[in-house]
Amino acid sequence: LRIFQAWNLAWPPEERRSSWRGLRDFIQAQQIKVLVGAPVTCNMDEDKKTWQWTKEFLQMIGPEHVMGLAIGNELELLTDHAEPECIREMWQG
Repeated sequence: LRIFQAWNLAWPPEERRSSWRGLRDFIQAQQIKVLVGAPVTCNMDEDKKTWQWTKEFLQMIGPEHVMGLAIGNELELLTDHAEPECIREMWQG
């Protein structure tokens, strides 16, 4: 199973844990392995929050159900809508 991100800031925060529990129960009952994505953007505060959620979700489903972790998604497309300073910082530090 591929999950592009554990949770999105635009989704209702009050539904996060119950949604995760339902997904966890399905994953565990079906013995599914999951590839979990963690987005990378030019907003460090949002990135920290989504990374925190990603770690929480991974802990909730358990390591036996984690196939892999994908950091960033199609980062080459970030140049289409991000400021040049952000791109430089991301790749050069």
